[in-house]
Amino acid sequence: MRTRVFAFKILSALIPALALVPAGGCRNGDTGRPQWEQVRELQTERTELRLQVEELQAQNEQLAQQVDALAALQREVRLEALDTVKAIELSRRTGLFDKDNDGTKESLIVYLRIIDEAGDAVKNTGEVEVQLWDLNAPEAEALLGKWQVTPDELTRLWASTIMTSYYRLTFNVADINPAGRGELTVRVTFTDYLTGKVLRQQTVIKP
Repeated sequence: MRTRVFAFKILSALIPALALVPAGGCRNGDTGRPQWEQVRELQTERTELRLQVEELQAQNEQLAQQVDALAALQREVRLEALDTVKAIELSRRTGLFDKDNDGTKESLIVYLRIIDEAGDAVKNTGEVEVQLWDLNAPEAEALLGKWQVTPDELTRLWASTIMTSYYRLTFNVADINPAGRGELTVRVTFTDYLTGKVLRQQTVIKP
């Protein structure tokens, strides 16, 4: 609806502009140019403005049809017709890695798959929270790190192979220094922006 109002505003602004463009005559300050050249330029501008108005009218008509169609469908019916997410999975490749081969595992890489009702990995828009836990440590020290991935960031982290598709999330854990600890737990929460579902999964990794 907001887009429809915006199109109307642009249309309303262009129509008066069309009326102000003369079909002929001279512009102020253009007395040194041939009159026929000035007329041709004004006619070109008038044609361009008319084409813009026609394009906006077509866009506005399309938006009006979309609004009417959506208004005729109940929200629940529309959501049921969508191929919604069912679960999230963490690949067994999720773990700590030494990216620069200096003997220290300074990166946590999480391979996240969002699974739909058909069992396929899908690229859904949403927010991800990743937590790294040492459940063998005292309660006050158990949470080693927490990271948020925004929808914009998540979109850029999509990757695919011949076998599957996934999100590859990389976090710097050099300041955490997980070396020397026992098993660690990675907990992931995905909030689906389409349906509002909150999905959780966790896996155990070894330093």
